[in-house]
Amino acid sequence: MGLSSSQARLLSLTGRQHDIEYKAQKLEAQKLEMANESTQVYSEYEDALNATKIQYRTVGADGASNYVNATYQSMIDNNYLIQFGNRTVVNQTAANNYVAASGSKDYFIALQTGRVTTSSTVVGGTTEIYTADQFMHMASSGTYRLMSDIDMTGKPYSSQSLTGITLDGNGHSITGLTTALFSSLSGSTINNLNVSGNTTSKAILAESVGSNTNISNVKVSGNVNSTSGSTGALIGSASGSNINISKCSSSASVTSTGTAVGDLIGTISGGNITNCSSSGGVTAFSYAGGLIGTADNSTISNSSTTSNVTLAGSEIITAVDSGGFIGATSSSSISNCSSYGDMVNTRSGAGVTHTVAGFVGATAGVGTTISNCDSYSDVSAITDYVAGFIGCANTSISISNCNSYGNLQGTIIGGFIYAGASAGTIDNCYTSDTTDTFSNSGLTVTNTQTTPISNTIAVTSPSVSTTTPISNSDTSTIGALFDLMSQGYVVSDDVANPAKGHENDSTWFTNMVNAGELFIYQYDTTNKKYAQTNVATNTSFQEVSDETNLKKAEAKYESSMAKIDAKDKKFDTDIATLDTERSAIKTEIDTLKTVAKDNIDRTFKLFS
Repeated sequence: MGLSSSQARLLSLTGRQHDIEYKAQKLEAQKLEMANESTQVYSEYEDALNATKIQYRTVGADGASNYVNATYQSMIDNNYLIQFGNRTVVNQTAANNYVAASGSKDYFIALQTGRVTTSSTVVGGTTEIYTADQFMHMASSGTYRLMSDIDMTGKPYSSQSLTGITLDGNGHSITGLTTALFSSLSGSTINNLNVSGNTTSKAILAESVGSNTNISNVKVSGNVNSTSGSTGALIGSASGSNINISKCSSSASVTSTGTAVGDLIGTISGGNITNCSSSGGVTAFSYAGGLIGTADNSTISNSSTTSNVTLAGSEIITAVDSGGFIGATSSSSISNCSSYGDMVNTRSGAGVTHTVAGFVGATAGVGTTISNCDSYSDVSAITDYVAGFIGCANTSISISNCNSYGNLQGTIIGGFIYAGASAGTIDNCYTSDTTDTFSNSGLTVTNTQTTPISNTIAVTSPSVSTTTPISNSDTSTIGALFDLMSQGYVVSDDVANPAKGHENDSTWFTNMVNAGELFIYQYDTTNKKYAQTNVATNTSFQEVSDETNLKKAEAKYESSMAKIDAKDKKFDTDIATLDTERSAIKTEIDTLKTVAKDNIDRTFKLFS
């Protein structure tokens, strides 16, 4: 049995209704896509609104300020430094000089300023030394000047033997020594220098010094631990004619299992010493002094020591004569000098003479004179002879205008002197210890004083300072560049430079800065270094909207939104038409369903 016309019509309308629903859903989906497109267009426009460019201030010839877009190249041209991460951009010359400098900032500065070249460091006839390697390759003679501190730590350095050398330390330091700086010096001049080390050699500066040598304004520090005699921090032994040592000091600790040991000089013969001092301390077997171990035929004046002197060991030796200032001296002249350190004899071994004293342990030879000198040293010994000022004056000696203030402890004590030869004299001297003050001396004693003699003892300290700078101009900017390069660097023309190809792109520059990939550095004249700078801290910078891109974005936004609006309106019209058609179909379907129902009801009635 076939379908009725109303049933057929109902099926047709239902199909149309499904088709309309599909079209409506498709239109709604398209409207959603349009909404998303609209959001994207606005987002692009918003990015343009927020987009900025960094600008820097320039001043015209008329004094007027003007801001221009900052680029990598413009920053370089205006003396700013650029860093990518921790790598500073430098030119090829700076990179080459940095490599050649081998870690020496001063050498880098000298190379950058053109003071020296990598092939020659001779300036005005003087060879300048900037690095440990340059120092280690000095010729055996010549004129040299330190231009930088030298650290010998870990360097394969061997003590040099030099003749006819002139070395101006220029106020700089040589540190990290494990052996003496010089094994021998003669006919040489050393001045204005700091030297430090921990050595097993006989000295830190020079193990031996010969004739015609002048050493002045030199400071030594560190430790000397030797198994040899004639050991001192400044000089082990000095012998010859015309040896002059002035305004030198030692704060080094000196220990030796030998004899003739001093904190400044182990032994000296034929020398002139003035305005020298020591403070480090001495430990030795015998003939030890706070300043000098032994001195022969020498002149010593205006010098002082605060070094403690300790005699140690149990070996049986001939003598241990030692003093707070000099262990033993022969045929020498000592004037305007003083000792302050303690003199202690802890030795237990036997010996012919075991005399220790506050100033000089023993004298020998003809013509030794000691004048206007003071001893503040406390003196003590386990079993031996003790004296406040001088131990044994074995031959003729002249002592005048001297004072002994120290506390004395020992088996046999001489308040001022323990023993002496009859040819000597003691005149106008004082001791604070009243135990057998002068009577056992054997010398002719006159004008003994019950109150101290007024001595003016002035010691001029070393003057160690830079007298020849690398340049008379301000080189701190180069030094500050060196500090940054020490963190890492990239050569401007290298392909590894991230700015390659973007040198004049202001947008790229701003984006790199805002992304934290690029940093701007400016020299700080107050702190003498390059410091990071930016828009927030530097009034010469500003960040402004990118007007050109903004106008383009506005035009694009307006055009895109007009198209979107037109499409959206058409979609709304189409959806409205579909809604009208869908409503009509629904009405007709409802009518057909009612008619169909009525027909069914009548049919059932006819057959019932």
